[in-house]
Amino acid sequence: MIFGIAPFLIFGYLWFSINDKLLSETVKLEIIHLIRDWIFVFYCVAIVASVSIDFLFSKHPYPNYIHFIMGVIPSGVFGLVAVNYAVMILNKLEIINIQRLMLVQIIAFAAAAIFCIFEKENILSKEAHLAKSVSHE
Repeated sequence: MIFGIAPFLIFGYLWFSINDKLLSETVKLEIIHLIRDWIFVFYCVAIVASVSIDFLFSKHPYPNYIHFIMGVIPSGVFGLVAVNYAVMILNKLEIINIQRLMLVQIIAFAAAAIFCIFEKENILSKEAHLAKSVSHE
């Protein structure tokens, strides 16, 4: 997830550390362009999809309701992104409030981060447990 927010971290650092007003405004506009282009959110969707694929190919047998939940959560993140992106496109990009857009992206990031961290930890612990039980046989 750090790689996804790297452009924001770099431009944010530049924005606060540059003393030149014109250059600072240019960096601010680049941050707004990143937010409006939804680059970060699409990265989050890709990370969620990757973790979902890891879950799908996990060797540990999960009950069907877990498979259902693990399908609903990524679909929810994708749905959040798709609906908001569609609203933004239908509004022709000019009318969008940048603070609202940032809030939606922060929510998408939080949901993606929580899902990815917990799911990867779950997969890795189950795989380690399976490896121990196989090695003891």
